[in-house]
Amino acid sequence: MKLDLDFVKKLLNTINNCENDRVSMGYLFENIENKDDNLFEQKMRHHITILHNAGFLMSSSSDLGFNTCLGGELICNMQTTYWPTFSGYQLLESLNNDTLFNKVTEGVKNIGIATLQEIPAIALQYIATKCLGL
Repeated sequence: MKLDLDFVKKLLNTINNCENDRVSMGYLFENIENKDDNLFEQKMRHHITILHNAGFLMSSSSDLGFNTCLGGELICNMQTTYWPTFSGYQLLESLNNDTLFNKVTEGVKNIGIATLQEIPAIALQYIATKCLGL
């Protein structure tokens, strides 16, 4: 499954827009529009795992709220909670600035984990050189 920056943006914005300091998986499932119910749970697991491993998201559970049955069925613990780290907020700021985000990612064909981790730093560098003339 490819990294979907639009989904990352939806996920982080949903967490950020919640009034609570920690957001349950159940809340995410209720508030993120999903067009393909069959793949939504897998997409959620994939992106939460990436965000957690990259240091953008913390979880109340070491398994991030996802388990797989012997038959391969994915089980989601709707009580598992998540919250963004400081780096997660920086990433969200960069993703939400459409003009800046388009400039930072132009020419990048495949966004990977390394690129995702560098987006806040690239955005700051772009601001310093283009906007502040440094």
